[in-house]
Amino acid sequence: MGNEEKTQATNLGSRLKTPIFPIWLVICCDQSGLLFCLDRALMRDYRNEYNFQLHYYTSSHFQTGDTILNVCTRGFDDTESEIPLSTLDKIIRTKWSGARVNWNGIVPYL
Repeated sequence: MGNEEKTQATNLGSRLKTPIFPIWLVICCDQSGLLFCLDRALMRDYRNEYNFQLHYYTSSHFQTGDTILNVCTRGFDDTESEIPLSTLDKIIRTKWSGARVNWNGIVPYL
């Protein structure tokens, strides 16, 4: 059974995509990591979801410093470029559909 089938077979809690605290445990490319926002209001007011920062930490040897991602969910054309998305970008888009993730000069390592 693949990861997608395991996820679909599991009865996930109601707070999966809207937790009380904006913290998510992420398993991406067989590596676990922590994705979180320092602004607790992110989950309380939809206007805070227009433009915000997410921090990502993992034990991967590819991460050599802080990874702070800028996420923008509004104010851009929905036409997608042909640039392939990183796996972490795709994970972020499961919560914020169509979000643009800026890696702030870091080469996406996931």
